[in-house]
Amino acid sequence: MFKLDILNDLQQNVKIGMKQNMYVTHGDAWFEEKTKTEYTIWSIARGNIYIKIAEKEYAASAGDAVLFCPGIRYIAHSDENGCEFLFQQFSLELGNDINLLAEFNLAGIVRGNHIIADHLNYYSKAKNLKYIILENSLGVYAEFFCYISKIIELIDNGRNEPFFEDAAHSLRSDFWKAISYISEHFSDHISIKEIAQNAGFSEKYFIQQFKRTLGLPPKQYFVQCRMRYAAHRLLHSNDKIQEIAEYLGYADIYSFSKAFKKYYDESPTEFRKNYIY
Repeated sequence: MFKLDILNDLQQNVKIGMKQNMYVTHGDAWFEEKTKTEYTIWSIARGNIYIKIAEKEYAASAGDAVLFCPGIRYIAHSDENGCEFLFQQFSLELGNDINLLAEFNLAGIVRGNHIIADHLNYYSKAKNLKYIILENSLGVYAEFFCYISKIIELIDNGRNEPFFEDAAHSLRSDFWKAISYISEHFSDHISIKEIAQNAGFSEKYFIQQFKRTLGLPPKQYFVQCRMRYAAHRLLHSNDKIQEIAEYLGYADIYSFSKAFKKYYDESPTEFRKNYIY
């Protein structure tokens, strides 16, 4: 499984869009076998749901969130008490590839004790909006954004039960290894050409694929990784700005400050002061 640190570095490029929402009630005879075509969350309000994927069965109960990715085929059924859940389809896009985030192995169950506050806030906003397309509902969208963000954060911390152990089925493993390498070595003096060659690609092809897939060129991704790291150090350490600049490979503090201000629209000193005090 590729580290979700990559997703953190790309969060400003991720687009979340709400699609159809409905509150669903099923009796004790409910059974369905389907293949998901959209990202979908079931936010369970009552009862138990049993989900079978690739010959393995999972159980989810009230308060849990079940996250499906496109392409997942499943069998689901209730027990003798029936069940109720909030059904939400949504889009999760990165760059020009609407299914790219399947690479991050997000599908699975997040237990309610980890997300109870976010679950209740979203649920209370959306539960009465049956069969309504919600993309123009700002309040519901805001709660959903917080809800899905919390779920992804918990997945990143291993607080979920994934439907698949890893994403080894990916056809782009070499490409993703190259992206992962950038995420882990953004402070090193390494060229795009070297990264491409190590992954078995020509520099031109790698740059084209990177931009087509993620929606930004690799040099810009380098800058994003560096600036996010710099911001984290400014806010969560007592490191001198000179030390941060040197770690990130800048020749001097002036070059670093210029790059930082271009990215965040304020100098490192202003950033640290404004966000801490």
